[in-house]
Amino acid sequence: MRHRILAAAAIAAMTLGLFSCDAAPTAPRLDQLTLDVVSGNGQSGVVGTEVAPLIVIVRSNGNPVPLQVLNFRVVSGGGSVYGGTELTDDDGIAQEIWTLGTDASQPQQVEVRAVESSTGAQKVFATFTATAIADRAYSLSASAGNNQTAVAGSAVPISPAVRVADRYGNPIGGVNVTFAVGPASGTATGVLQTTDANGIAAVGTWTLSGTAGPNTLLATTPGVILAGRPVTFTAVGIAGNAAQLAILSGNNQAASPGATLPNQPTVRVMDANGNGVPNVAVTFTVRSGGGSIDGVGSVTTLTSTGGSAALAGSAAVNWTLGSAAGSNTLQATAVGLNGSPVVFSATVVPPPTITSFTAAASTITAGTSTTLTAVFSGGTGTVDHGVGAVTSGTPVSTGPLSTTTTFTLTVTNSVRVSVTATVTVTVVPPPSITSFSAAASTISSGSSTTLTGVFSGGSGSIDHGLGAVTSGTPVSTGPLTATTTYTLTVTNSAGATANASVTVTVVQRTWISQSPTGGPPASRWDFSSVYDAGTNTMIVFGGQGGVTNGRPLLNDVWVLSGANGIAPAAWMQLNPTGTAPSPRAERRTAYDPNTNRMILFGGNPNVGNCFGVANDLWVLTNANGQGGTPAWIQLTPPTAGPTRQSPSVVYDPSSNTLLSFGGLTDACGSPTNDVWLLRGANGFGVTPSWSQLATVGGPPPAGAGHSGVYDRTTNAMIVFGGALGNAVWVLSNANGVNGTPTWTQLSPSGTPPSGRNGHGATYDPSLNTMTIFGGTGSGGETNDVWVLSHANGTGGTPAWTQLTPSNGPPVAREGHAAIYDPASNRMTVYAGIHCSGGSCGLLGDVWVLTGANGR
Repeated sequence: MRHRILAAAAIAAMTLGLFSCDAAPTAPRLDQLTLDVVSGNGQSGVVGTEVAPLIVIVRSNGNPVPLQVLNFRVVSGGGSVYGGTELTDDDGIAQEIWTLGTDASQPQQVEVRAVESSTGAQKVFATFTATAIADRAYSLSASAGNNQTAVAGSAVPISPAVRVADRYGNPIGGVNVTFAVGPASGTATGVLQTTDANGIAAVGTWTLSGTAGPNTLLATTPGVILAGRPVTFTAVGIAGNAAQLAILSGNNQAASPGATLPNQPTVRVMDANGNGVPNVAVTFTVRSGGGSIDGVGSVTTLTSTGGSAALAGSAAVNWTLGSAAGSNTLQATAVGLNGSPVVFSATVVPPPTITSFTAAASTITAGTSTTLTAVFSGGTGTVDHGVGAVTSGTPVSTGPLSTTTTFTLTVTNSVRVSVTATVTVTVVPPPSITSFSAAASTISSGSSTTLTGVFSGGSGSIDHGLGAVTSGTPVSTGPLTATTTYTLTVTNSAGATANASVTVTVVQRTWISQSPTGGPPASRWDFSSVYDAGTNTMIVFGGQGGVTNGRPLLNDVWVLSGANGIAPAAWMQLNPTGTAPSPRAERRTAYDPNTNRMILFGGNPNVGNCFGVANDLWVLTNANGQGGTPAWIQLTPPTAGPTRQSPSVVYDPSSNTLLSFGGLTDACGSPTNDVWLLRGANGFGVTPSWSQLATVGGPPPAGAGHSGVYDRTTNAMIVFGGALGNAVWVLSNANGVNGTPTWTQLSPSGTPPSGRNGHGATYDPSLNTMTIFGGTGSGGETNDVWVLSHANGTGGTPAWTQLTPSNGPPVAREGHAAIYDPASNRMTVYAGIHCSGGSCGLLGDVWVLTGANGR
């Protein structure tokens, strides 16, 4: 570097000298100069690197020549020098730096030149040479033998070779190279090689795989990492000459008659190594079974060249089988090849058949099951909806069903031809009975009631000859003589049933003579009586105790316990405290079960006279003899009530009102048909008050001797007999609380009873029936029993029915008591008067009628 600086300075000084005013020394000519190489010639170095400096000395006549311009130029090898122009120093010495070229195969040369400035003469003083040596091994690449083609199983014509080079492409010898065949890529010899001076290493031989197709060979440098390693050589093995014919696919198939096989019969022509050989003629011929190949009996085709659709060397046809069941054969022939001809077999399979597919029950009830039976042949059967595989002729269960379901039987043969059949199982809801009841659960012998069934999901029928019934529609039992249990059966379309039963108890309607213990009271008639259902007690007051002029008149009080005859009956006389009402007859009484009070109104204390009809008002506390000592209390309404003998009187416990209709104002006549209302009638905590009601409709004829009963449910008073003859009148809104009282005459069907006075009448509120017994009319006294249905005029047409009880009957009479126990359907008759042959006699007997309401 020192010489570079000195030379540059010298050049600068010389240049300055050329333009200096001082005279410069005369420079020697080029031919007077000599140049000697001091060092740097004949070196060796790695390509692309610097070698030792190139040093020269210039003399003239043996003396160093300073400031001599020298040019260093690369003339071969492609290298480079650092400066290119140098000046000699005071010692005549100049030097340059030389970097070798990258091609080791070229000579490396640098010339030292000069040009005489005055003459332009040129001179080459010297030439430096050097030997370039390749760099270290850098890359591995294919040199020869890649991408060849050869017959499969044979050696490639060119042995694959690789080249090892440095980074500048100069060959590197002496590098170990290993060759290895890839998967299914044949065999190789001479696989361990070393690169020669040209960097080349070649495998001994490479024999391809016997299977046509791509083969690979890999070359690598063990222990040396080079760019491009490993190197992969590819060669394609191609098929050799056709040698054999074989079945590839489509043999031993089965299909329906006349069907084209799903898989084409396919053969393959191959070389000795089994590689497909294209473009070889193959002839297909139908041998048996009557089928065809694309509509003809024989077809010749060339084997395929290969591709995505077919293997190389393969040939295929469409084979349509014959129409008859059994075996079909097809022959394929390729002339001169081993294995030719080959024969394909196929079987014609007839379609399956279904003989029947049925359900044991085509209609079932929701939640139940049935069985399905399929009869079939020629395949395997399955049923949908989870039933699964079935065997011909073997029933299988559907399992419980909730909706109508159509089942499909599918029978499939071995070639997947299917036939189907269906069967529908209709699912209906189960029958349901909401209610089954009798209008009257207890009736009298010979009478009837109605049965009503409310049901759904089927048709209903009732046994004992009643037959089919409609939901919600009553049906008559007809006359019954014995207790009967009826069963309603509701059957749906699937045959499922629901049952319900109801028993109609038949009470044998009969008169029963009673023999009460205690007492008895004196015989009497035209007395007052009431009934306390809660204690089954009849309460009797006063009346006429004689035949002549009714004398003596009575004002005693008796109670009959066990009045309905179920429990033993017993008489007991009460001894109320307080002042008793005067003895009298033909007065009317009512009973308040809420306070256990008997209410007495009016009557005649002067029987046999045409005067003295009363209008006083009394109550008897603890009237049934229970709960305390009975006591008489006279009530004094602010306004006096009507004077009345033999009116019809009814009482409404819920409103504590007493209602009086008609009667006589004196014992010798003066009949009335007015209606009076007594509020606060029981006198318990209130002051009673009378008022006359204004009615509309009618009114009934004026008079006395009629009976009156009351329906609390409809607030209706029902009046029969007496001055009305055998007519029936109903006063609706009877107490005037919820509307104007209105009279309506009923028109009952059936033969009515004869008109009568002094009879007994009772009412059954649950059945709306009125029962009358006895009385006297134009034909004298009677002992007949009659029942009026729909007695209040609602719920249907009223109808009269005469009852014919067994036993007895009691002797004909009038002026008697008749009370009714709804719970047992019994009417109790007590006392009265009986006249026969011009003589009359008082009665004191007690009778009970079972089935008194006609049911």
